[in-house]
Amino acid sequence: MSANLFSSDWYQIAELKPHLRHHVTVNAHRYRGRRWYVLEDHVTGQVRRLSPQSYLIVGLMNGERTIDRLWELSSQRLGEEMPTHEEMLQLLASLYQANLVSMDTSGDISELFERGKEAERTRWMAKLKSPLSIKIPLLDPERFLSATQKYLQPLFSMAALCVWCVMVIGMLVMVGQHWDELTSNVTDRVLAADNLLLLWFVYPVIKLLHELGHGYCVKRGGGEVHELGVMLLVLLPMPYVDASSTNAFADKKQRILVSSAGIIVELFIAAVAMFIWVNSEPGIVKSIAYNVIFIAGLSTVMVNGNPLLRFDGYYILADCVEIPNLGQRANQYWGWLTKRFMFGVSGLASPAYDRREAIWLFVYGFASYIYRMFLMVTIVLFVAQKYFFVGIVLAIWALVGTLIVPNFKLLKKAWQDSDIRSGRRSPSVMIPVTAGIVLLLLCVLPLPLTTSVEGVVQMDKQRRVLAEESCFVEQLHKPSGVTVHQGDLLVSCTNPQLRKEQLVLQQQFAEASAERQGVWNDPVQLKIYDNQLSRLRSELKENETRLASLNLYAQADGTWSLRNPADLPGRFVRRGDLIGYVITDNDISIRGMVPEADIELVRDRSEAVFALQTSDLNTRLKPQSWFVFPAATKEPVSGILTESAGGDIIMDPSSASDTPQALRRYFIVALEFEHFPSVYVDERIHLKFEHPPEAIIYRLYRLVRRTFLEYFSV
Repeated sequence: MSANLFSSDWYQIAELKPHLRHHVTVNAHRYRGRRWYVLEDHVTGQVRRLSPQSYLIVGLMNGERTIDRLWELSSQRLGEEMPTHEEMLQLLASLYQANLVSMDTSGDISELFERGKEAERTRWMAKLKSPLSIKIPLLDPERFLSATQKYLQPLFSMAALCVWCVMVIGMLVMVGQHWDELTSNVTDRVLAADNLLLLWFVYPVIKLLHELGHGYCVKRGGGEVHELGVMLLVLLPMPYVDASSTNAFADKKQRILVSSAGIIVELFIAAVAMFIWVNSEPGIVKSIAYNVIFIAGLSTVMVNGNPLLRFDGYYILADCVEIPNLGQRANQYWGWLTKRFMFGVSGLASPAYDRREAIWLFVYGFASYIYRMFLMVTIVLFVAQKYFFVGIVLAIWALVGTLIVPNFKLLKKAWQDSDIRSGRRSPSVMIPVTAGIVLLLLCVLPLPLTTSVEGVVQMDKQRRVLAEESCFVEQLHKPSGVTVHQGDLLVSCTNPQLRKEQLVLQQQFAEASAERQGVWNDPVQLKIYDNQLSRLRSELKENETRLASLNLYAQADGTWSLRNPADLPGRFVRRGDLIGYVITDNDISIRGMVPEADIELVRDRSEAVFALQTSDLNTRLKPQSWFVFPAATKEPVSGILTESAGGDIIMDPSSASDTPQALRRYFIVALEFEHFPSVYVDERIHLKFEHPPEAIIYRLYRLVRRTFLEYFSV
């Protein structure tokens, strides 16, 4: 109950005698074991959900009792849950504006009328302040849906469900197979001038089918649809239908089906488009199919199917957890928490009916706000990346509508709210103190700052032991990990083909030598045989060198490290394959890749640098020296650091270079160690650069700056 029981506006409506209109029906629902009531206007399709307390007040309306008498009776029956004057005013204004109650003309209804008009103005202002959705009603589709409903009955059969499942599963399989092709260079492909025209035509058609899916499901459940219009989503026209009559359905499964209908339709359309895209040649048909996949897939994941936005997924979640008005009640719960713990207001009833519901309201209120901000930033960056000026205008519009104006209203309400002013902590004290704490945390309080990147253990190429010929490994003469000296035999290999060639060459040489003896008196023949013997002698020498190279020796003193000692004997290796290393402390170095956006912080403001081995994350290894290469590059120092090997570097699938290229530019940092304990060359290493502590505001500045550098190259 609110702390302020009475209202100065009460006298204006106290003598009015309200009653429900004749075309309004009442349906009882149960949510989480509690009874709720739904008022439905069968003429306009308007629906209002009432708590048992509110319904008790409505049930007392008979056209003869005054509002003042209604308040007295409800106060007697509800006891501590009695409504305040302000709560009665809000309830009556909402019912009157929805045309669910009628008033006699003997009293002054101007207060209710003004409250209704104010609510309508508030709704229109909210539409203008939000760049994500502006609704424009157009027509009443009820007659059309009723006339065509019978033709679509087969779509609600089990056979249709089986076909849908097969199509969607097939689509998911093909998406996995063609993921790189589908996601490469998405921004340029979607926002290209020639594609935008296709997008403008395809998008409304898909969304119209989506909304018709809702409409026909409402009709199948016995409801009515009286509004079809256009919603501007990021200035793109998107049809919508008012399916609010679904709230009157007593069975939550019916409500969930209606909410899911649009997603079901879009996924089927996306599945058909996926089959067309995979099997069609480049051209207009393939482009349209790609746009359909993009629209249906992205909107389902990020918008319609996401419960954190108030579209289809939101209503599905609200019905699944049986919390009506989930978003509104989550906001009320956060307001209650603020009043109770920040301003010390006591005696206020929690909007949550039990502990589990309180958890849902707390988590949903926080998560939905964060996601709306994330989606707003994503859309702005997506548009601005291609059309910078439009993106800036959209960003300003969104910033004003979703951050500045709402927060200003919250502050204004906090100053004027009677509950807050009656609390133990005055808003004139708490608001400045809270603002000061926030500013202190953001701008003054220094927090530890580190930059973490991945590196790889590398060594001097001269210390590598490579297979000089394609061969089979015959014997390992030194086990991995032992100390070896220059000239020690490490590995013996065999190549039957080389030995066979050696025998053939030796036989050819012997035959040529014998034949030469028979022509000693013929100068011409002698010259021919001399040339042949010279060639064979050269080939024999080359083949002997190749045979000798099958034995691999240590080229220096050090620790012998084999890459795969367990499965190496008997294995075939190709020429140039790495067999192992002869390692000394001076040969080891670490190469890391620092993103271009972080290089200034790493190069100029690093106080300490540490390396952590993947095999031992608890030991910090300090380098003897380190330096940054002067030029940025897109070529990774090792495939170990790329995303395909579990690293952080995302590769560019569209690169035409002969060598693999990263999607972004990196600076190479080299660390030298006096003694490094690892003998695992190519091991992934975690590098940490410690910087002076700094406040959060400076990190936010760098984040914004990095975003502009990455997206707009400014």
